[in-house]
Amino acid sequence: MGTWSDLPYTTVTAAEFTTANTTLVACDDSCAGGMAANMTSDQTFSFTWSGSAGDKILGIKYEYNGPKNSFRHIAVTVDGTAATGNALLETTRGTSKTQEAPFPATLASGSNVTLTLLDYDGDEFLIDGVKVYDRA
Repeated sequence: MGTWSDLPYTTVTAAEFTTANTTLVACDDSCAGGMAANMTSDQTFSFTWSGSAGDKILGIKYEYNGPKNSFRHIAVTVDGTAATGNALLETTRGTSKTQEAPFPATLASGSNVTLTLLDYDGDEFLIDGVKVYDRA
């Protein structure tokens, strides 16, 4: 039998995003840092990575209580270059828990990472942080 353990990661909370504080809203106890970034059609959210360089998985932590079985797309830009593909985020309808959607990215220490909601529908869409995992 093997041993289970959580993968190590670094958390970047919404309060640590390099985004205007006016876009942050208070969230419940399940939100790391107590704040979430409210995404809209014209609001992007970014952070500067201060960890080690290499291939990473961004675990985008979000809440989207929109229509049942609805999906939204997040584009990721690293140092001004659009990453290939988009993160696909499904509604959290019927739950009050934050979900996590993975997205692969190569980061250098000091990389600027920007998340953009591509298909805003007027419903509240909250990002409360990003977990950054080393990709094995």
